[in-house]
Order: sequence, then structure tokens, then C-alpha cells
Amino acid sequence: MSSIKDVAKLAGVSVMTASRVINIQGAVSPKTRSRVMRAVKELDYHPNLTARSLRAKRSQLLGLLLPDIENPVFASLAKHVEEEAQRFGYSVMLGNTWEDPAREARHLEIMMGRQMDGIIISPVSTENDKLIGQCLAPVVVLDRSLKHNAPPPAVTVDNHEVGRLAARHLAGLGHERFACLPGPLHIDVFAERLEGFREELSLSGHRLEAVVSVDDIGKVGCGAECGNKLFRLCRARPLAVFCANDLTALGAMQAAQRLGLAVPGDVAIVGVDDIPVCELTVPSLTTVRQPFPEIAAAGVKLLIDMLQHKNFKPENVILKPSLVVRESTMTVPCGAQYALC
Repeated sequence: MSSIKDVAKLAGVSVMTASRVINIQGAVSPKTRSRVMRAVKELDYHPNLTARSLRAKRSQLLGLLLPDIENPVFASLAKHVEEEAQRFGYSVMLGNTWEDPAREARHLEIMMGRQMDGIIISPVSTENDKLIGQCLAPVVVLDRSLKHNAPPPAVTVDNHEVGRLAARHLAGLGHERFACLPGPLHIDVFAERLEGFREELSLSGHRLEAVVSVDDIGKVGCGAECGNKLFRLCRARPLAVFCANDLTALGAMQAAQRLGLAVPGDVAIVGVDDIPVCELTVPSLTTVRQPFPEIAAAGVKLLIDMLQHKNFKPENVILKPSLVVRESTMTVPCGAQYALC
């Protein structure tokens, strides 16, 4: 079995340089790195990870807890977190909580027992705040935030701005009647988006006429069910609808079309996230894009800084969303008059 000394000898470098390349630590020239990696491949060298972690008192493992891996948003976050962690020499252990606080608590206990170097979590609710606060490893929160006395640092999007962008776009097109299909309002993300939407409408002299909360934002069918309820509640047209996320918006489009309503002629719809399918639907979906690669990169970098620098003082990171205009929104004809609900 080859050793790191064999790798160093074949590559013509010191053992320390070979170690820096293999452990992705320190500055090494591309040419030297290439020689070392060729030697690793030629010798079929595999580092002893157990011995390495005992020496360094590190497992080189990060825990990642997400609410629903079937949701394209969290699948995207998982992908980008794993890619970014690999850049720093870490592997990722994934836990899927299915929006269940009990399952989330169990995953946290397992990850703490496995001695994760750090944990990245998109929390289900505030029920496990105390348990998260007891983690000996550093914790970073993604996408959502915690509200207890000393919450871990969080990487989020400006969700008030998400709502404001949607309202500004729809009002700017000339729409006069507005409704919302938000997610569960006990989750801060959805409460903030609704608040931003309502505030921006008020600034432009409009009001929010109907709100139907969507309990399961991970299923198109739930969006369709709530969309159906909303459209039957608001019979006058046209109606501009801001949805909790893209899956809810796709469900709302499905409900509208089943009721014989044209999108965007009768109902204009805006989602949030910009998942890949938004470009493929008919009509394609206008949405507020979240920068998932940047969210993941910022979360991993924050966690690595906490691990590597004892006196590092982490701060929350808030990223900006952007509007992606597609076919599901339209300009209302000038001079058109519509009755209110």
C-alpha cells in the first residue's frame, strides 16, 4: 500500500507539499498540484481518513439538514453545498427532515453523535431552537432563520424585497386587483414575502384583496387546490397573483386553466425561486429568482471561517433576489375597467 512519502517521492516534492495538495490546504502552484495528483493516481494512493481525523481532531464532515429534498429548491441547495464543501476538502452528510420537527431533532442528535465538524440547516420551525443552540459544532442556517436569544448566523435572501419585486412588477403592468398564495405564515420566509408584497402594493395605492395560505409548498397539487379556492373567491378578472414559490405558482396555473381562465389574460401569476421547469411550462412562469449557488457558497464559507478562525465573529448574510419576467404576466389594456371581489 502506497504512503504519502511514496507520492512525494514520485512527484519530486516534499512530504509537506504533497500533504498540502492532498488536504487542499495552503498555496501550491498549479504545476506542482498537477504532478502530485498524477502521482496519487499512478500509485492509487488513498489517505487514511480515520488517522487524519484523529490527528487533526476533525472528521472533515459537514452535516446538512433540509426540509424536503423532493422540492427542487432544496435539491439545488444540497447540490451546491456539496460542491462548495468539496472545494474545502469536506464531505457532506445529508438529512431530510420532511418539515417534521421530531425528525429534525433526531437527525441533529445523530449528527452530533457522529462528530460533524459543522452543521448547515434550513430549520423546520422554532421547536428545535434550544437543541440547535446546544450543538458543540458551529451551525449556519440557510434560507430561513432562527429567533432565539443567540441564533446561529444565517444566509438568506431579502424576502421583503422578494415580495416588493413581485408587487412592483404587477402594479407596473397596470394590474388593479391583487391576491396572494403564501406558504405557511409561521415560517418567517413566507411571512416576510407577504409583508413585502402588501407594503409595496400600498405604496402604489393598491390593496391586497385575498390571501389563501398554502400549507404544503412542496407539492404542485396543494398549490392547485388553494388556487382553485382563490379563483372561486375572486370571480372578477383580471387578477394578479403572487405565489409562495414556483411549485405553488405552477399549481395555481393548473387550477386557472381547469376553470377555463387564461394565463395571463384572466390571471397573471408570479412565483418565487426560478426552478428549471419555469422556462418549460406553457405559458412560461414569471418568477423572483433566488441565487442558490451564492446562498450555498456563502453558507459553506461562513462555516469554514468559523472552523478555521477561533476569534471569527460571524454575521448574517442577506443576498438580493432578482425578477425574471416570462409569459405568465402581461400588461393590462389601457382604460379597462374591472369589478372588485
